[in-house]
Amino acid sequence: MAYGLTQIVDVPTRVPDRDGDFASLLDLFITSVPDKCVHSVTAPLGTSDHCVVSVKVETKYKKSSDAPFHRKVYRFAKADWDGFRSFMSDMPQSSIFSKDGVSENVEDIFKWIKAGMDNFIPSKTYYQKPDSPPWFSPSVLRL
Repeated sequence: MAYGLTQIVDVPTRVPDRDGDFASLLDLFITSVPDKCVHSVTAPLGTSDHCVVSVKVETKYKKSSDAPFHRKVYRFAKADWDGFRSFMSDMPQSSIFSKDGVSENVEDIFKWIKAGMDNFIPSKTYYQKPDSPPWFSPSVLRL
């Protein structure tokens, strides 16, 4: 289950039409809400060698009371990794690790890493609704 997605068809959907062929699972249905889906696989129509996959999705809309927010996505492929490594090597370890509490040390390290990411890894911020799946980006919307 990558990115919160599940493939729910679990039986072969291609019928062998020649000697030596085997039935195989080729027709998929990928969803982020598998518990709201009921699927069935029935015989092919006409001379097709693919079964009919039917999926009923329960679509009760629940309006979210949460406010939309902005989400930052880093473009790691365009990062200045040499600059980031140099920045990380300049971390003031003596002042960060001079604190007594572990949580304070972790917070300082997090802030340093975040500052490095913001300076050396390009990013884009976009508007997202709270009930949108994390993979639903503007590029997916355009598709």
